[in-house]
Amino acid sequence: EMRRTGMRVDPVERERHRVRLAAAADAAVMRVHAAAGRAVNPASPDQVRNWLFDECGIARSSIDTDAGEPSTNKSALYELLTRALPPNVTAFIDALLDHRRAEKMLSTFVVAAEPGRDGRVQPTWNPTTVVTGRMSSSDPCVNNIPATKDDPDSLRSMYVAAPGNVLVAADLEQVELRVVAALSGDNVWLDAFRRGLDVHRVNAAAFFGDRYDDIPKWKRSFAKNFTYRLLYGGGPQKACEQMRLV
Repeated sequence: EMRRTGMRVDPVERERHRVRLAAAADAAVMRVHAAAGRAVNPASPDQVRNWLFDECGIARSSIDTDAGEPSTNKSALYELLTRALPPNVTAFIDALLDHRRAEKMLSTFVVAAEPGRDGRVQPTWNPTTVVTGRMSSSDPCVNNIPATKDDPDSLRSMYVAAPGNVLVAADLEQVELRVVAALSGDNVWLDAFRRGLDVHRVNAAAFFGDRYDDIPKWKRSFAKNFTYRLLYGGGPQKACEQMRLV
């Protein structure tokens, strides 16, 4: 029923996002070229690998491809950014990540969201494929649209209600952690929920030894990612990789 109903797309907003993301991708390419001092195709792992590891002599990360080559995926690049790199290498990686981000958003969330004759997209909803129990979607993907912290000009503006209707957003606030708190009987978490505190800030304060009111956004994100990795059995390696992305 959800697929048959579909989601209404505003064609003007969709085109606006297409233009801005294409421009962002083009601007990132120019930054890649400027940092490298020559033309390097950011969409080519071989060209990126050659410039970073051969021309610049940067030591490879701990992540390899299946073929044994030094990886240039996001986790590998974030690992490189933890090092003391030359300014032009840091600028190159930053521009490369921005290019990939713009291209992914453009292809996954804009180009793929081609509405039909009725002005709607009909994604397929997959209730059993995500290990966390959440629902996913495909053709197009509509439930992983980046949040405003990653894309202030949110792509969510593409989706609108039909005339005479409104869109309603609802969220089960930290429901997984509430279940864990109830099952484990953890007094710190139970007290936090009873008092209406942000449990991720509570965890960050305990983790870093800081006051609750002094926790910056990045420390909250660190604690949040670590907590969910721990609860869903991510393991130490996965947890460390995720921490580099915060």
